[in-house]
Parts: sequence; structure tokens; C-alpha cells
Amino acid sequence: MTEKLYFVKQHVSNACGTIAVIHAIANNLAELKIETGPIYDFVKRTIHNNPEERGHLLGKDEAITRSHQVTSKMGATNPKDFIKSDFHFICFTMVDSHLYELDGTRKFPINHGPTTRQQMIKDAARVIKTNFVDKTPGELFFSLLTLGPASGHEVFPQEELEPHEDTIDISKVNELVAMGFPEELVLTALKLKNNNTQRALDYLLNSNSEKPDHAAAPLENQILQLMNLGFDRESIVSAFQKNNGNFDQTLNYLLG
Repeated sequence: MTEKLYFVKQHVSNACGTIAVIHAIANNLAELKIETGPIYDFVKRTIHNNPEERGHLLGKDEAITRSHQVTSKMGATNPKDFIKSDFHFICFTMVDSHLYELDGTRKFPINHGPTTRQQMIKDAARVIKTNFVDKTPGELFFSLLTLGPASGHEVFPQEELEPHEDTIDISKVNELVAMGFPEELVLTALKLKNNNTQRALDYLLNSNSEKPDHAAAPLENQILQLMNLGFDRESIVSAFQKNNGNFDQTLNYLLG
């Protein structure tokens, strides 16, 4: 295990979500450019402590305790309903070009092997599918969150910077029409978005014009689920088309 990895043992009940957030932020401070706040202060103060000591110090940290108490009361869910729940949060992150599973209830982090920035989310998705989802078929209580750029801050592909094309790709028209969007609206979207399927689909889904039929709404939910695993929208749309709209086959296709 690399010495650069920051790991905290969980000694406080119902704090797995907070510890997962700490693991995600602490191991990516440089990339996130965080230089202030209770988590930053705690990490810097405990950088030389071992995981056991960090876990005990976390329970005594007043700033993080206050933040935990405030955020746990947000939203529509009553925290009291989950005091005795079996739900649990863990974190997957990349440190020193290796994928690590960080679970504060375990004795140590789990190294899942080499990975890259481009491949990390896909590698994590494979581990999650194999070690968690596949072992409990039919279970619906899974949720994935990714830590990444805010909406509107993505780095667009080079093709978005190229001159506008007047010719519409008929294969992309067929893809979007097959999702339930009217052909006339699809043609407009592709023309406005320079034949980029992902951007055109975003336009269609957010347009105030005529909406697609009932088949498009569940499709968008499935697209968002796969995007949360790290796949880009254009690849997802293409995969759905190749797998006749079947979600499980599309996921397996994307995972390779």
C-alpha cells in the first residue's frame, strides 16, 4: 500500500458517509485545489497519525461533527428512520495509479490493481458490479456518486471546436428518432450541435419544443445511471442502439 494513501478507521456509528467523503477529498486535495474547510484542516492535522488514531480523532473533531449534524438533517429523509439501517458508504479512488477501495470498517484499504485517470471509473464499476451487484441479484438499494467537475465545467472534445458542418449524419438521425424524438426536431438539434449526438440529445431533452414519447423518459433515467458510472453520453446512446435498448446488455457492452 502506498504511503500517499490517506485512510481513516470508523469508530463513530452512522458516520460511514462522512468517512467516505473524507476519503474522496483527502486523497484528491491537489486535484480539487482545496485549501480550507473542516475536512482540509482535519486531514492536514492528522496526516502523520495512523488510521486508528485518525478514527478516534474524527469523533472528537468539533468542526466536522457540526458539519455532519447539519448536513444529515438536510433533504426530505428523516435520519431517525435509518439509525438501525444496514446501508453503508465506501469510497473508490485512485492513488499512485492504483484503484483503492476505502471502507472505514475494514482493517485496511483494498488495492484493486493498476488504473489510469481515463479508466478509473470504469475499473471501479467493474469491481462494484462483480463484488456487490452480482452477489445480490434483484437488490435495488445501490447508489453511486462521483466526485468530478461541476456541470458546465467539462472539457469538451476537440470536435466541438471544429467548423460547423452542414451535412447531417443520417445514422445519428436514426439513433435519436429511435428514442422517440420527432425527426424534424432531431434534424434541428443535430444541425445546431454540429452532428454531435451527445450535445443534440441534451438539447432535445431540455428543449421546450415537442417532447419525445413515453419511451424516452425511462431511457434518460438509464442514461443518467450509466453516466454516473463514468461513461460518456454519446457512448451510452450508441451502446443502447447496438443492444436494442436493453439496459443489462448495454451495461455489459460498455464494461467490455
